[in-house]
Order: sequence, then C-alpha cells, then structure tokens
Amino acid sequence: RTTNFWFILAGSTVVIGAIGAVIQHFILFLKDAGYSASMSSRFFTALLVASLGGRVLVGYLADRFRKKDVMALFYAILSVSVLLLNFAHYPAVIWAFVAVFGFSMGADYMLIPLVAAECFGTVSLGKLLALIIMGYSLGQWGAPWLAGRIFDTRHSYELAWNIIAVAGLLGGAAIFAVSPNSEKSSA
Repeated sequence: RTTNFWFILAGSTVVIGAIGAVIQHFILFLKDAGYSASMSSRFFTALLVASLGGRVLVGYLADRFRKKDVMALFYAILSVSVLLLNFAHYPAVIWAFVAVFGFSMGADYMLIPLVAAECFGTVSLGKLLALIIMGYSLGQWGAPWLAGRIFDTRHSYELAWNIIAVAGLLGGAAIFAVSPNSEKSSA
C-alpha cells in the first residue's frame, strides 16, 4: 500500500462516516429539536434531492479541475455545513444545511473512483475500490454509533456534530494531500 492509498482510505472513511451519522440521525435530531415528523421528512427529502444536483455539478467540475481538489473542496464544504446543525432552532438554517450538505454529499460517490483512477490507473482499480469501500463500511458503522452514544450520554447532538465536522475537515485535508499520477506505474 502507498501513501496515496492511505490518504484516500482515511479521508473517504471519515467523510462517509460523517455522511452516515447525519443521515441516520437527521430525522431524530430534528424531532428532538422540535420539528414535526412531517417537517423532518420534508427536510430529509430535500437533502436527498440536493445530493442529485451535487452529482451533476461534481461531474462537470471533475472534468475541468483536479479531481482530488474538487473532492477535498466538497469534503470541506460538507464538514463545515454540519456546524449549521448547532443552530437547528432556525428553520432557514436547516434549509441552508439541507442544500449545502445534500449538494456536497452527492460529490462523495462520484469522486472516489475518479480520484483512485487518477492516482493508480485502472489496472487494479476494482481491488483498490473494494478496500476503500470496506473503509466506507467502517465509517458508516462507527460514526453513527458514536453520534448515538454521544446523544445518549449528553442528551444533545452538539458534541457529535462538532466532532463530525472536525473529522470531515481532516478527511478533506487527507484527500488534498493525495499526489495524483505519482503511483500509477506501481499499481
């Protein structure tokens, strides 16, 4: 394994963990913040719709800029947007979060294979993606579990959202540190 592999694995694992924690706890969080189940569902639906728009824009940007830079940027935007959840008592802030987080969330799934191919070529891409997806699974399990434990202990998601935001920023930094094309011949 190479430095790029570990950066991609670590960066994508913590960010998919952030995404998983928000997705799994979002409606519960909103209901706890005083929103009705119906309104919470509307917010969640809008978040998923925004992710579709994010995928379209990311595809466009990935064709024009360095893929790892686009990925790092969207990881940073996604992570910072999580901090908006600390102001959930303002519906306008939740709508802003839904738009920004959802849009940024759409970037993740589009860019992982592109960044991996840019770094390692396509000869072993399937094997590399399988390993990265295993990391995804750990992130998707660990971060939601941690968010739940924090809520159960503190009766608030604030610390969980702050940890998730910082972890996501570190994930974005890991992706930014990737050096494309330096390891294609060794893959």
